[in-house]
Amino acid sequence: MRVRKPGQAPTKSFIFRPRRTLAGAYSIGFGIETSGPGAAASFSWCGSRRQINLLPQLSSYVTNLRLPVNIDAEDVYVLTVTARFTVILSIDVWKEGESTDDLVMEEVDGETPVQTVCANPTTDRDRKFDEPLMLGQSSVAARRQTPVGRIESLRDLPEGALLHLDFHRLPTDTCQDDLLVTASLGPMHGLCVIARGRPTNGITFLLQPEAAGESWPLSLYSAKPFAWSGAAQRGYDAVFLPAFSFVE
Repeated sequence: MRVRKPGQAPTKSFIFRPRRTLAGAYSIGFGIETSGPGAAASFSWCGSRRQINLLPQLSSYVTNLRLPVNIDAEDVYVLTVTARFTVILSIDVWKEGESTDDLVMEEVDGETPVQTVCANPTTDRDRKFDEPLMLGQSSVAARRQTPVGRIESLRDLPEGALLHLDFHRLPTDTCQDDLLVTASLGPMHGLCVIARGRPTNGITFLLQPEAAGESWPLSLYSAKPFAWSGAAQRGYDAVFLPAFSFVE
């Protein structure tokens, strides 16, 4: 299904409900397209708000939002898209690569009070997703004092998980001296150095919450502006373990 979201209505929500108890490889195919100026858009899925940086003219982003292997008849999943410009949204429900009507989709203009089951940390089923925490690169102003966002554990992780943060020079950074970025995640601190002449570098934090719902502010600081991206990983597979919310 293709939906036009006008610029004067910045937010649109989609609510998915199963017609019955389901099992199998279900997913939501999600695409966003724009033919206008480049700008940042964001979407919320399963308790996390993630940002996409769209480029000017005929820019698009397509992903596959995986659903749990076991879906209860009372489950509900919410996708919310926010962009302050006109975009075309493509949304389809898939089962093992084939289109299906096993889930009913409701379209809502604006935000919705309906809560997604993915954000419930007590839900005990397969909750693995392949999405990074932050899509594209988000710019951070020089000498920022407030956190860029918060990371919350949707469930306990006794074996831990890795949070990879990558830092990038901005295209406007013509000075190629060393760029120092200080990162803190709750009580944990790290220093990343982008060496002279290099465009990017990164650091890693170990997430090991003892209980679901633990939350850590993510703060990034540098004397010069920069951009960042991040993803969570457990073992060798990128999995959607924590939720990430930007701080306005």
